[in-house]
Amino acid sequence: MKRAYPLRGETHHRALLTDDDVDAIRDLYEEDRFKPRGTRFWTPRRLAEKYEISVRYVKRIVQYEVRLAPEG
Repeated sequence: MKRAYPLRGETHHRALLTDDDVDAIRDLYEEDRFKPRGTRFWTPRRLAEKYEISVRYVKRIVQYEVRLAPEG
C-alpha cells in the first residue's frame, strides 16, 4: 500500500537535517558564493564539518538536487 503522501524532508525517518538546517546551509553558501576564491568562509567543506554530513551532500543541497524547495 502506498502512502497518501511521500515522506520527504525532515519527516523521513533517515533524515540527517531539519528543514531549517537545509535553509541555513543554502543561505550561508549563498552569502559567500560571489566572493573571490580564498576569501570565502562557508565552503562546502566547512558546511559539511559544521553539520556533520558529506561534502557531496552539501553540494547536492545547494544545487537543489536534494531537499527541493517546497511547492506552493
